[in-house]
Amino acid sequence: MRLLLLLTTIVLGLLAGSWVTVQMTGPSARLLARKIGQWQFEPQAGATTIDPYTRARLFINGELPLATGEGYVLRADRDSTGEPLTTRCSYRLSGPFPPARYWTAMVFDPSGRPIANLADRHSFTSAEIVRGGDSRFAIEIGPEPLPGNWLPLTSEAGDFVVLLRFYETPLSATATQFDPRTLPVLDRTGCLP
Repeated sequence: MRLLLLLTTIVLGLLAGSWVTVQMTGPSARLLARKIGQWQFEPQAGATTIDPYTRARLFINGELPLATGEGYVLRADRDSTGEPLTTRCSYRLSGPFPPARYWTAMVFDPSGRPIANLADRHSFTSAEIVRGGDSRFAIEIGPEPLPGNWLPLTSEAGDFVVLLRFYETPLSATATQFDPRTLPVLDRTGCLP
């Protein structure tokens, strides 16, 4: 009877430990992410002091974080009103972008895979963005073609995330001091019926 109790305890411990590990290292687990407006930021993801759970999540996802001093990544899975981003709706990414030598704006599904679309386009870079006469710009994100800088989504229902990567920026070494007013805003502009 003691042997059965011991084996049951070991098996339950292994199952509970495995479940907790999967929860802590899955794509939606962001233990040390700071919330800045609608954006999430992980200041330690590229540091030498990275925690083991974030390190494991990055390893499992095959993600290569930017090292401290190289830049930083902002992630949004909700719009400016707090609603989850869905591929059935259109969004406008606009407003001030933090200073950087180079940046990218990308759309992915929640597990980190590019969203399949007919245009086979998944990102914009600061080098290819079309700007207005006053150097302002907006990025339109949606399932149907939109004028200007358009990142297409699929018309099939599903969630997605927006990643902004900033390279060679003066904020990379002190990126814990973000002001939400200096970051772009992701507004919902409409949805498919």
